[in-house]
Amino acid sequence: MRKLLTGILLAAAFTTASAEDAVNGSDIAANLASGMSVQEAYAAASAACGGGCDADIMAQMQAAGVSVADAMTAAASVAFASGADVNAVMAAALSVEGVSQADAVAAVSSAATANGVSLSSVISAASAAGVPSIVAVQGASASGADTATVTAAALAAGVSPDVASAGIASAAATAAGNPNAPGQNGTAPGLAGNTPGQNGTAPGQTTNPTPIVLPTVPTPPPAISPANRG
Repeated sequence: MRKLLTGILLAAAFTTASAEDAVNGSDIAANLASGMSVQEAYAAASAACGGGCDADIMAQMQAAGVSVADAMTAAASVAFASGADVNAVMAAALSVEGVSQADAVAAVSSAATANGVSLSSVISAASAAGVPSIVAVQGASASGADTATVTAAALAAGVSPDVASAGIASAAATAAGNPNAPGQNGTAPGLAGNTPGQNGTAPGQTTNPTPIVLPTVPTPPPAISPANRG
């Protein structure tokens, strides 16, 4: 089993663990019900099993109703608190199946902020792991950091001002429920498989234009020869 706490990549813990693989000495659901935060419950469960049962912890957390995003943030927070390198934590988050790059970066960004790790180092780690700069900034912005902080972190990480602004705008659009924001669903900015403003029609139109019908010109009668004229 791959372990996040020791800096070894977690990989697909969310999809490979079975709920019956109980974490020894820690009842996650009971701890959460008693008022423990997700991070505290994660840390307690990890300490109880010696730091080698991340998949089991994730399975139990999901069974207790914890979202994948919150569980990932908790795991990253515990990893940072134990001294794990930001590049290792980022690689682990990005390797979890079914989680988008932006969501993985957002989880690591949230954990980094809570543990005194710079947001610029998170964006740099994401870029180094192959995440497009716009998506790295989008994830950092989605973590809840304010625009000024994200912009400064992006610029410090070598992201251009235009890309930084686009990433922040993408996070805002995604939060507002726009599925076609940059980096979403594999589409280009603002597109859903069509040219901007088009649905199979000319730009700016939402219905097909009315076809132009030319008038029918009547066929002239045949000419009458002089021999046949009255």
